[in-house]
Amino acid sequence: MPSMRPMRMSAFPGCVALLIAASASTASEPLASNPREVGAREVQAAVRQAIQEPDGGAGAESGGSSPAPAGAGNVGDWFWGVSVGLETAARPSRPGVVGFDHPLFGSEPGEFDARYRKSPTGAFEASMGYRVQGRLAVAVTLSRSSGDLDVEMAAELPHPFFFDRPRSVQGTVGSPREQLSAHLSWMWRIREGRKLEFAVLGGPSWIEFEQGVVVGASFDSEYPYNEAALTGPELLYHSTGTNGLHLGAEVAWWFRPRTGLVGTARHVHAPEEFELPDGTRLDLDAGGLQVSVGIRRRF
Repeated sequence: MPSMRPMRMSAFPGCVALLIAASASTASEPLASNPREVGAREVQAAVRQAIQEPDGGAGAESGGSSPAPAGAGNVGDWFWGVSVGLETAARPSRPGVVGFDHPLFGSEPGEFDARYRKSPTGAFEASMGYRVQGRLAVAVTLSRSSGDLDVEMAAELPHPFFFDRPRSVQGTVGSPREQLSAHLSWMWRIREGRKLEFAVLGGPSWIEFEQGVVVGASFDSEYPYNEAALTGPELLYHSTGTNGLHLGAEVAWWFRPRTGLVGTARHVHAPEEFELPDGTRLDLDAGGLQVSVGIRRRF
């Protein structure tokens, strides 16, 4: 004898409703005046409500709204991040031909011309921010970099025995510098998504730096001193702090709801002026382009 499948209890209320409706249809009086059908309608309504309650109950308790997607609705969230990158070094303007004295020259000064290159150096950044409201956020970033500027030098060195017979030397030397930057950035997210975000940023910056500035040439020469070889620059170290402004943009890819990769490009303008011992004034932009990639965490 074939086994019978047990009736699921979830179908039992529906069967009861059908039986009640069938019994109501056999009545001989009009529908509106049949008290049995009126009772059947009430039972059907109660059964229908009981069947729909498991699906709709959770929504009723939560106001009928669907759960927010992961990574959305982070108004007021804090975030922090660390990153590494490159930045262009502070570069003094080229003053042109500059004179300098050397014990071997006697009363005849030497001259040199230095051309500073914007040499990228490694940088480390740490930041912390706060989502103020909606798409607006504010962040503080600290950045430190150090490295050498490449300086192309060409010098005219007087001959120790003959007047008006300078010896020419040239080469590329290094000019060390260190820089510590602090940026207060207002950030506006122009696109927000579950995975990708794009934002523009800007605000004030404070930069402290120490820069080696070429003020002369070191060289090596042997008798009869008709030729000379450049061995390095004579440096004057200039250390100061200056304020400026920065503008930039960033893109964030959230591979997890609260953890993502962030790429930032920032240009800083921080002008500074200082004077060499011979009275020559140099203009220095202590900022430059800063590009970094790192990890960001929301909490």
